[in-house]
Parts: sequence; structure tokens; C-alpha cells
Amino acid sequence: MKLLRRIWPLLASNLLMLAICFLCMSILSSMRAYVGGESLWSKAQKDAVTHLRQFARDGDIEEFARFRQALSIPMGDRAARLELLKPAPDFAVASAGFLAGGNDPKDVPGMIRLFRVAEHVPYMQRVLQIWAEGDGLIDRLDDVADQLLDEVTAARLDPSGRAALLSQINAIDFRLRPLEDEFSSTLGASSRLTTVILAWTAALSSLVFLGIGIALSGSILARADSMELALRHQASHDELTGLVNRREFERRLSAALAPLPDQREPGALLYLDLDQFKIVNDTCGHHAGDELIRRVADTIRAAVRSSDTIGRLGGDEFGLLLPACAPAAALSIAETIRSNLTELRFSWGGRTFLVGASIGVVMLERGFGTVAEALSAADSACYLAKDSGRNRVQVFRQEDRQIQVRAEEMNWVVRLEDALEHSRFELFAQEIRPIAGPRLDTSYEILLRLRDKDGRLIEPMEFLPAAERYGLMKRLDRWVIERTIQRLGAVRDVATMPRLAVNLSAASLGDGELLGFISSRLREHEVAPHRLGFEVTETAAISELAAAELLLESLRKLGCSIGLDDFGSGMSSFGYLRRLPIDYVKIDGEFVQAMNKDPVKRAIVASMHQIARVMGLRTVAEHVEGDAVLALLREIGVDYAQGFAIGIPAPLAELVVSREQVPAGGAGWDAAA
Repeated sequence: MKLLRRIWPLLASNLLMLAICFLCMSILSSMRAYVGGESLWSKAQKDAVTHLRQFARDGDIEEFARFRQALSIPMGDRAARLELLKPAPDFAVASAGFLAGGNDPKDVPGMIRLFRVAEHVPYMQRVLQIWAEGDGLIDRLDDVADQLLDEVTAARLDPSGRAALLSQINAIDFRLRPLEDEFSSTLGASSRLTTVILAWTAALSSLVFLGIGIALSGSILARADSMELALRHQASHDELTGLVNRREFERRLSAALAPLPDQREPGALLYLDLDQFKIVNDTCGHHAGDELIRRVADTIRAAVRSSDTIGRLGGDEFGLLLPACAPAAALSIAETIRSNLTELRFSWGGRTFLVGASIGVVMLERGFGTVAEALSAADSACYLAKDSGRNRVQVFRQEDRQIQVRAEEMNWVVRLEDALEHSRFELFAQEIRPIAGPRLDTSYEILLRLRDKDGRLIEPMEFLPAAERYGLMKRLDRWVIERTIQRLGAVRDVATMPRLAVNLSAASLGDGELLGFISSRLREHEVAPHRLGFEVTETAAISELAAAELLLESLRKLGCSIGLDDFGSGMSSFGYLRRLPIDYVKIDGEFVQAMNKDPVKRAIVASMHQIARVMGLRTVAEHVEGDAVLALLREIGVDYAQGFAIGIPAPLAELVVSREQVPAGGAGWDAAA
């Protein structure tokens, strides 16, 4: 008791300081939760407007379901706010509302407490007012959605009605955006003011307990040490999975590559890449993708030894460092991981996905000189596993032909970077000639060639696979687009130059900044948009369908013509044809070649042409290589032909010069469209 009487002031001061610290942390944590909730609210609102607009345009009920799903987040937060405004709120109802708004369950109690306090804090009341205004607009958006659903369901929606409803949707969205910005800035200002107030409170409390500060210093230093350890952990570990990050993994790999005593096994390096991860991410969203990554990390942890290092190297890529591990043991661990992942069933939103992984294995006894060499070898083996059918384990062997191909692709990356830097690409053009009547006009497809340092002209099939795999297609496409527009702008007599069609890759279809790039270049070189066209393969369009619809529709509104290349090469052509905003289709050359000798091919070409005609589209036959085929195409009624029977590819510069020397002709696809 005597001891207690002596130390009770210290105990009381410690408890009071702890209470103040806890209060500060709780308030700041709750403020942070509201900041995160606002981010979820804003994103969900934007997604809801996007899906509702799409539903208004095409009447796809799935888009309306996505609208409802997105709107459930703001509606959940709204329900929580309204409940907490009641004199005697039901906190269970408020909690359910915040949870429906996507907030972390651990944050919800603090959010409720902060809301109850904020009602009585002057500088926080504006935050609640903005929130209420935003909810009012969300209610209006919900009413418009119900009206739109009724009109679509009853088949009463005409163009003017659609336009009116879209106008209301856009107006609501326009009013919501500044509210979101004001809410964020006001909440931020309130958070900073709260921080200042709490800081002053803590400072004054510290002055009161200055006499016992020395006694508390040990605890403060301990907390500082703990924070330092946490920061070190954060700097070296992946936040999502808790695994070491790429930087730390490479540091440990570098240490593992150092010379080892002869009696020790050198170990192994595993490179794991999930198969079809993009399907989960694109279908169910990033939250589902993150959850899948966490479960995969847990599955890998369960299969390795305590001495092994697991690292998350990228989005869906993992590295494993197995020290002192014999080849047989390394293969056994890799196969166990692969098998366990195959048995994993990932469910999200009522859908179940199969999980698989391709794993590359490298034994570190090969004496790799650098971390980059070891990772490149493991990545090459992983790539070979994918190329061989996915969901398998592949051991790196330098002599494998596929590994050599991978190395050649890596070499191509360097060559392509150099070619872009020194402008060694050249543009060629191949004629697309009208064969169905005199009122149609000639156009040209732009083709890319590479001139190597020795002056040899290289066909695109030699370098495009490497460009596609290593993310260079956006830059190549932009290079082609810019040079094509420059050529069009340099023509003195506009009437003599036909339309030029540029190919777009799947990567460019997903480039959100490409439309602005094209528009700015057209303005810069004073080129009318109708003189430029774009072609996409059906494979590329389907792989980026949503982005392709948006970009191609925007380009078409700009005035550019749009063509679907290799039409018929996939089983999905006809199913997606109605969704894509196109002007013409290019019938796959596989069906056109030798169609004069194959009645089945002739029937297929005729059917494709008839389908296109019913949809109001023009047709182009590719790979036309003889007069007999050309005659059959005319008989069927195909509008245009392209191939060696029409003309071989020639440098675009020669086309520009020759066209300026002839009388004015047509403008390309304008007459055809």
C-alpha cells in the first residue's frame, strides 16, 4: 500500500496520457476512415453513372444491374447517415449502412462515434451538409434510373426520351462532382484542424505532466523503436500480402548468389505467375483480385519451409527463394504449390473461378552473375510453362529452343527501343481497290516495316510478337499514327490523297489517352479526320471490348472510319459484330485465298458479305492473289479487294508523290460509308 501511495500519481498520469493518446488515435483513425469512405463513395457514384448511361444507350439489363450494385455503396452510407440523425438511432442499422457502403468493419464503430460528435462541432457541420446534398442528388439519380427502367421495360423509350433522361443523368453527375471535391477538401480541412486541436491538447497535457516526463521517456522510446521497426517492415514488405516486396526479394537473392562453401546446396529460384488472373480482376473488380492474391499468398506459405523466402514481385507474380535446396526438393515444392493452387476454388459475387499457376524453376548452381540474370532465366522458364499450356512447372535449361526464342525476343526489345529512338521504322501502303462499282473510292492500308542498321527491310511479324509481349505496342502505334498524319498534312492537294487506314493493337484500344493524342495531331497538322481510318482485329477488339467500344465510337464521331480486320477468324465474330461501331469488315484472307477452288470457302465469303450487307457495312476481301478469285468476289458483290492481285505494298512517301501528280480523286471511305 505504501508503494501504491508513492506511485499512484505516476500511474494516474500514465493512464490519463494513455487515454488522451487513445482518444487522438481513435479520432484520427475515424477521420481517415471517412476519407477512405469518401473515395469509395465517389468511385461508386462514377461507376453507377457510367453503367446507367450505357443502359440508356443500349438497354442492356446487365448494365442496369451493375448500376444498382455500384449505387448500393452511396445508398448504404445514406442509410447510416439518416439513422444517426434520429434522436434515438439504432446503431445496428447505422453499422449495416456503413458496411453496405464498403467501409472496413473495424472502422465502423469509430465512424459512428465521430458522426455523433460531428453534429455538435461547428467546423464539421459543413461536412454533414455536403453529404446530405450529395445524398439528395443520389436520390434523384435513383428516381431517374427507375423511370428509365420503366421506359425500357415497356419499350416506350424513343430517341427524344432517351436524350432527355441522359441529360438528367449528366446534369446530376455534373452537380455531384464539385460536391465530391468540396466534401473531400472540407473533410481534409476538418481533419487538419482536428489534428491541430489534438496536438495542442496533447501539448498542454504534456506540460501538466512535465514533472513525470522522465518516468514516461522509457515508454516513449519503446514506442519509437516499435514505429521504426514497423517502418522498416513496411519498406521491405508488400502491404497486401505481408510478403517481402520486390526490392527486398532482390536483396536476398543477391546474397544467395554469393559464392557458397562446397558442402552446401546452392538453392533454387522459383518464378510463379497466376494463369487467367486478369479474368477475375476484369470480371469482379480489383477487390476480388486483391482477395485472390491474398489467398494465393496463404497457399504458397503453407507449402514452403520456414527458411524459404516468398516475395510478391508484381501484380500476380511471385518469387520464391529456396536456400540449400536440392533440385528434386525444389521441383517437389514447386509441384506442391501448383497442385494446391489448382485445388483452390475462388468464389466472389456468386461466381467461382479455377486458379492455376505457371512456375519457372532455376537452380542457382548455374553461377548466375547478377540478380537480373537469375530473374530473367526464371521468368523465361515461367513464360515457357505458359506457352506450353499453362498450369505447369518448367525447369530452366539454357539449351531449350523456347528459351532461345525468349532470349531473341528480349534482344528485339533492345532493337525496337533503338529503332524508335533513331526513327528507323518506315511506313508502307497497300491499295484497297473498289471492285463493286465506280462510285466507290480507293483507300490504302498503312503497314509498318523496320530498316535495320545494315539496311535490311524487316517484316512486322519478326518484331511485333516481342513488342506485344513487352509492352511496346502503344509506342509503335503512336509512332505510326503521328507519321501517317504528318504525311497527310504534307500533301499540297488534299483532293488527290485517298484515305489512309492505320492498324490499332489491343494495347492501344485500352489506352485512355489515345483519343486526345489523335485529336491533337489532327489539329496540329490541319488534317480532316475523314482522311484517316483505323482498323482493329476482332481478336484485339474482343480482348478489350469495353475500351474498344468507347474508343472506336469516339473516333467514329470524330470523323474517322473504322474497320474490323480478319473478320471471321474467330468463333465470336458475329456475336460481337453488333456491339462494335464499325463502317466495314475485312474478310479474313484464310477464306479468300483459293476460294475459286474451294466451294466451302466461297460459301463462307458470300455469307460474311451478306451479313455485313444486312448490317449496312461495306466488305473488303484480303489476300486477293489472282484474277479468278477477283472475278468471284465481283460476282458475290464484295465492295473492295486488297492483295497482290491489286497491288504490292509500297513506301508511303512514293504514294504521296505519285498521288499529287494525278487529277483529284475521291476521299476514300466517305462514299463507301
